[in-house]
Amino acid sequence: MKRNQDDAKLTILYREDAWKNTETYSLTNLAGTVFRHGSYPNYLILCGHYTEIEILNTLALCTPCKVTQVVGCDNEQLPFPIE
Repeated sequence: MKRNQDDAKLTILYREDAWKNTETYSLTNLAGTVFRHGSYPNYLILCGHYTEIEILNTLALCTPCKVTQVVGCDNEQLPFPIE
């Protein structure tokens, strides 16, 4: 199990405004699993690696968000812990 967490591909999304529930739901259609945390409303973490274009197309957004791809559930770039 630890190996799967070490190898997990994740995409961190950040933007100035809090993410809406409808946006989170749309992203689950792309990624399957989306992590969010009440103390970090400006961040979402998706399972898998996705580009900014894929995110914008899924959400039909005009306002870009910062997209960061990381590997590992304990990666120091993650804004909050995930399991």
